Amino acid sequence: MTSAFMPTGGLAITSDDLLVVLADLWEATFGCEVAETDERLDPTTAWWAAVDLFDDDGVVAEVVMAVDESALVAVARVTFGVDRPQPDQMTDVVAEAANIMGGNVKGILSMRTRLSWPRAGRGAPPLGRQPRTSVYATDDRGRRMEAHVIHTGAGVDAGSSRNEE
Repeated sequence: MTSAFMPTGGLAITSDDLLVVLADLWEATFGCEVAETDERLDPTTAWWAAVDLFDDDGVVAEVVMAVDESALVAVARVTFGVDRPQPDQMTDVVAEAANIMGGNVKGILSMRTRLSWPRAGRGAPPLGRQPRTSVYATDDRGRRMEAHVIHTGAGVDAGSSRNEE
């Protein structure tokens, strides 16, 4: 079943849209196929990052991406060229992946917004609110990932911005 998030003044984003963004990111990084799954990430092996989409009135949505450790190690290998990435490199990698996801979601929504600096960590992603749109996926090597777009409403302080339009 496809869920959708419709912000005021923007176009809808569906779970199918999020799956395409994940698949494009994964194919560009690894040349791997990605398919939707019902399986959630194991919080003991998950790494997550989030970025806020905000306009002049505050935060409009939060984009959260999480991946399992095997996926993150593979991305770190490509990004940093190391076989055993350090924890600070792991958070940098997942933060950059969330930033890419956020930029793609921003483009789909066709809203005049900016991205916050990413926040990242290890464990289950801190969703805080019920996700409006979510997708859970796995690649053809068994690595798992998930993405969420959460409506946060305008007027919340987004912090410093990055990638201003």
